[in-house]
Amino acid sequence: MSQTINIADLKARLSEFVEMAESGQEVVVCRRNLPVARLVAYAESTQPKRLSDIVGWLEDDTFSQSLDHRREQSAGSRRTDPFSDS
Repeated sequence: MSQTINIADLKARLSEFVEMAESGQEVVVCRRNLPVARLVAYAESTQPKRLSDIVGWLEDDTFSQSLDHRREQSAGSRRTDPFSDS
């Protein structure tokens, strides 16, 4: 759901509209009733805000497969100990 606001009103109530964007709403900024910009939350899709947002990641197959792949890559690139007998 998006909210539409003209620039003059946005200036007067900026804090209110920033809070709306933080909560996930899109704010469409208009000049003379024509859309010119959008106000959205920063990095909304890349970083979870609460632990409850990431529940299920550890059970997700793609996440565990990614970890397995990284472990395999790092195991293959480890150097052997130059002081060991092997």
